Amino acid sequence: MHPPVFLYIKKAGVDTPLVSSDLVVPAGASVIVSPRTVHMDPKLYPDPHVFDPERFSPANSAERHPLAFIPFGAGKRACPERKYAMLSLKTVISKVIWNFRILPDETYEPELLWGLTMVTTNGMRIKLLKR
Repeated sequence: MHPPVFLYIKKAGVDTPLVSSDLVVPAGASVIVSPRTVHMDPKLYPDPHVFDPERFSPANSAERHPLAFIPFGAGKRACPERKYAMLSLKTVISKVIWNFRILPDETYEPELLWGLTMVTTNGMRIKLLKR
């Protein structure tokens, strides 16, 4: 729901028509892309402010454009640590899920701080119940 980087700045190498309109980005133009804005688009993700892992199931992702989810950017200059980050994340999550039930803390409301990366000023809170 909250990508680690607030925005990307890219330069169009060729004239590029936009999928969503009749506009064309001219070659050499700078383009600012906000992953969070894309990820919160209700046309791409119904109820975008609701955490719903099922939106990434194969059935729900099949019709969505492959660049509708870009937490690490895309193309030749995408984050080189993406593969390592994903592998590390999967290892940690598998260990936690193996040992605990994860439940939301209904009393918690994150306070988001925007910068080059997005963080919460009041941390993250969940409930873990030992299996």
